[in-house]
Amino acid sequence: MHRSSKSFVLGLFALILFIGLGVPCQEKRDSTTVQVPRKTLFDKLITLGDYQFVHSDITYRHIELTPEPISLEHKKLFHFKDKISSADIISRMNNEGYRPATITELMVYGASQEHWYNMSIVALGSVIDSGGYRQVGVVDGCGSRKILSLNYFQETWMDINQDWRGGGYYFLAFTK
Repeated sequence: MHRSSKSFVLGLFALILFIGLGVPCQEKRDSTTVQVPRKTLFDKLITLGDYQFVHSDITYRHIELTPEPISLEHKKLFHFKDKISSADIISRMNNEGYRPATITELMVYGASQEHWYNMSIVALGSVIDSGGYRQVGVVDGCGSRKILSLNYFQETWMDINQDWRGGGYYFLAFTK
């Protein structure tokens, strides 16, 4: 997709996301609320993200509805070169005025990125029970493929500075 076309689509998506989250839409004639079902919103995020694979335990039920549109201007990627626990990562985010991203924010971020350069972006803000294990959303890049998967909410993230593809884990966060 051409860059300007993608910008238009993302802008349109932001509008759909804003309206679709049940935010009152003020009109001159009357006031109405328009809601897009979570399933529709989830499908749009998958399509816009161009994910070649989506973990079967990530479903529309995990989409968090927010009162305001998700702004990527207030995001930060945290990266740690040493072994570190999920709790310590969240603590460091909090100390800098950030909070861990949710699965919805991760999917929006994934839709905005064209190239992944073999890195994994983790959202520690939404923990999903998958097969009896606490797991978090991850967008992985593997060459030109983009994958929305799950990884364990770990006590220790091992070899964070270099995973099997050479890119490592980055933790998506947004300002509080």
